[in-house]
Amino acid sequence: MNIAAVYEAVTRSIIAELEQGAAPWVKPWKGGARAGIMPANAITGRCYSGINIPILWHAADARGFPTHAWLTFKQALEKGACVRKGEKGTQVVFTKRLSVKKDDDADEERQISMLRAFTVFNVAQVDGFDAPDSPAAPAPPAGAPDAFATATGADIRHGGDKACFVPSMDFIVLPEPESFESMEHYHATKLHELVHYAAFMIMPRRQEFA
Repeated sequence: MNIAAVYEAVTRSIIAELEQGAAPWVKPWKGGARAGIMPANAITGRCYSGINIPILWHAADARGFPTHAWLTFKQALEKGACVRKGEKGTQVVFTKRLSVKKDDDADEERQISMLRAFTVFNVAQVDGFDAPDSPAAPAPPAGAPDAFATATGADIRHGGDKACFVPSMDFIVLPEPESFESMEHYHATKLHELVHYAAFMIMPRRQEFA
């Protein structure tokens, strides 16, 4: 599998949303329906990382899943549950570093990356499985989300009851931080909108929105 193809597929899906007006994503502030903003494995509680985060965020949003908990077909079976017939899974990827011998020197090794793909299903697609309460995620270093957002150079504004990136005006709008269920929800939402912002910045058609 080519990791570039995976990134391209995710970028295309984000661009498609932007071209439709960058509709708001989820609403984890007061009155929101989803808990556990970061995609995580429903069995281990481990949060997905890297490119898998926007992949699973997009899948949950596009298909209306009420939760961000996922598991494999095998994990469902091991828990006595089953994926409903006809349900379509979502592909995620995992990169593992391997050491291999250099062809011209048997004593030297080089590092290569092995990309593996897995298909996961949202717990909303599984019958007979009671998802455990999501474990508390470890807190990031103080100030890290704000520092990252500042480093992107994105124009982030607050107010109203929507979270979205506005391509025509080139800024992100978020509800006030105190409107969210927690600061973790606020930062997760802000980082998600920064994904839209980043995709917009690399769009071939960016000038059309200027």
